[in-house]
Amino acid sequence: MRNVVSVVLYTFGVFLLLVLICSPRIALAQSKKADSLIALLPTLQGAARVDAITHICDETYAIGDASMEQLWLEELMLEAEKNEQFRVSGYAAISLLISYYNYELFDKLDARFDEIEAFQLKYDNINYYYSGWNVKVESLMSRGEYYQALSELNRMQTDAHTRQSSYGEGIALCSLGQLYYEGWKDKAKAFDSYVNGLALLRQQDYISGTELIASYDYCSLLLYEKEYTKARQEAELWADRLSITFHKREESKTFNTTNEYFAYYYAFMTLLEVKCDNRDKAQEYFSLLEKFQTMSVNIIDRVFYDAYEDYYCYTGLWDSALVYNNRRLTHARGENHIQDLLPALRSHARILYNRGEYFTAAHNLREYIQLRDSIDVEQNKRLLEEFSAAHKLKKQEASEIKLRSYVSISLIVLTVLLGLGLQFFWYVRTTRRKNKILYSAIRQSLLRHTLLTLPAYSPSAAGVTPNPITQTLYTSLEILMREKQLFRISNLSRRDLVRILETTPSYLQETLKVFADGKTLKEYFNQYRLDYAVTLLAKEPKLPPTEVARRAGFRSQKEFTHLFQARFNTPSSE
Repeated sequence: MRNVVSVVLYTFGVFLLLVLICSPRIALAQSKKADSLIALLPTLQGAARVDAITHICDETYAIGDASMEQLWLEELMLEAEKNEQFRVSGYAAISLLISYYNYELFDKLDARFDEIEAFQLKYDNINYYYSGWNVKVESLMSRGEYYQALSELNRMQTDAHTRQSSYGEGIALCSLGQLYYEGWKDKAKAFDSYVNGLALLRQQDYISGTELIASYDYCSLLLYEKEYTKARQEAELWADRLSITFHKREESKTFNTTNEYFAYYYAFMTLLEVKCDNRDKAQEYFSLLEKFQTMSVNIIDRVFYDAYEDYYCYTGLWDSALVYNNRRLTHARGENHIQDLLPALRSHARILYNRGEYFTAAHNLREYIQLRDSIDVEQNKRLLEEFSAAHKLKKQEASEIKLRSYVSISLIVLTVLLGLGLQFFWYVRTTRRKNKILYSAIRQSLLRHTLLTLPAYSPSAAGVTPNPITQTLYTSLEILMREKQLFRISNLSRRDLVRILETTPSYLQETLKVFADGKTLKEYFNQYRLDYAVTLLAKEPKLPPTEVARRAGFRSQKEFTHLFQARFNTPSSE
């Protein structure tokens, strides 16, 4: 067994070494290829020049050079338009928006969006037009502006319906599904939107990258929600569309993005087979994933860490899984992707636990819980802020309309409104007076009831003049101790109790002096804690003193033991 593990680890080490050696060489080769094509451009004209610039864009995309990629996409737009290759120029335009989104250049995306959308409509590139619109929606969702994203999707659906574009409606519905799931946590509406949107897209002969990524997103949601049967069915439809795409792009000799889409597919299938415990299939798809991600080295750092990590966790190679998990964490923290950081932290804790590092795993899980809770609070806050801003805008628009309408309202209508206002004011005033009388009667009734339910102890018997305020306060205090058992909170302070009872420290002190035989607040708490401890020991005689002290609300076992001995003249352990 030890020899087998050694062979596996050795093989993995060789694989990592090859990746580290080959990736820079591949990037360097692609960079040199782009430079050679740039050098040839002055000798090319017409369609040949457009093809050369297209290949330069592919190479700069492959090496991950954002500024060069965007520069040459701009050049491709102009050159293709000049040569009346309007579909190519439209493709360059949508690729430019996607590049802005991929590198989080949202200011540039917003600044160029209207211009590029007008460019697409000018040359009747309707599908590219809606794909570009979807890029803007995705950018809004990535920034957490869900209400604004919903507004854009509503406009997009209306526009697509007007132009009778099934593709546009399908893309909008898929994005709406993601918005429902991510923004409003509505799984049912999210799945319905995805199903309807993908059904519309699969009726088209045109297969876009947007559709293929939407298939990936939907299958991933199904996998996350453990809908494995549905996920497999959707993956089969996804694979059919991928196959059609492959054959079409095989004819045009454009494989870069096709390889990426296959890598997404095999990453998903690896995760699915791991979840379904199909070891042979998982290994088969993992091998295909390694093949296709090698041909798309520019996206391995951003997408497939979870597939590698889950596969190595599944096969028990925890050290290898930790390598990819650490890369996920580094990438998520470096890019400040909180939503990616959450699952990475949870998985990190699981891997550390399986490696026997229990303390570190617990610390990591605590960080995950704190981050998860803070995200929920921040997301709700952001949604409220967006809703508030939209509400204010609507209110301002309504106010302007109302103001213009009031100018034309006659004096008679104003007089009627004034009369109605006076009547309403008189009605409210009368109602408040009646309510005040009613509330006073209820308050007196409650006070009488409170005085009747006071404990048997009477301060007047001890020569103390009864005080209705302290009597009521003592009754409330007893309810909190007997029914709510607040004494079980070990760090309960005088300030907490004053706030809960809505009183003052002086009133609380006077109440304890009169009704609790002059006990301090701590002595008062300990009295109830000891009674509760006795009850616990009667029910569970074998309960350790440490656990009894914790449940009863004592700060330490030492304090519990001392007080128990003093009151009952016997050790708590007996």
